[in-house]
Amino acid sequence: MTPQVLHDLCFALPTDCWLYPPLVASLKAIATHPGAYDDGKSGQVRVHSLEIWEAVGKEAVPTTEGGSNGSSCCVRDGYRLVAGEVGYSVGLLYTSLSGFCSSSSSSSSGSVQMACTGALLASRGATMW
Repeated sequence: MTPQVLHDLCFALPTDCWLYPPLVASLKAIATHPGAYDDGKSGQVRVHSLEIWEAVGKEAVPTTEGGSNGSSCCVRDGYRLVAGEVGYSVGLLYTSLSGFCSSSSSSSSGSVQMACTGALLASRGATMW
């Protein structure tokens, strides 16, 4: 997960979301230096983001304008962020921290994101979600 993706996910969530600045800073630190959080026993701690992007056309201008509820957030390179989540793993265990779907996306984008998360974790050998 990159700091830009974390920013996009934070923007897409409500302004009263629990992803407050000190927690965001901690997630960015783990994402940037994952080896620093490995105790050698449990497995490496990693921060992950999973996103669903919808094609909106190449003429769409990159933006993060609009409300903090994802209604018109995160358009770039002809795609708009419509669903996603942020979570972390320790070894083969994965925990979802927060998920979202845009109010302006198709009604099933959140369900698609959840199904893809499960399939991806299974394909990577995760033992618990």
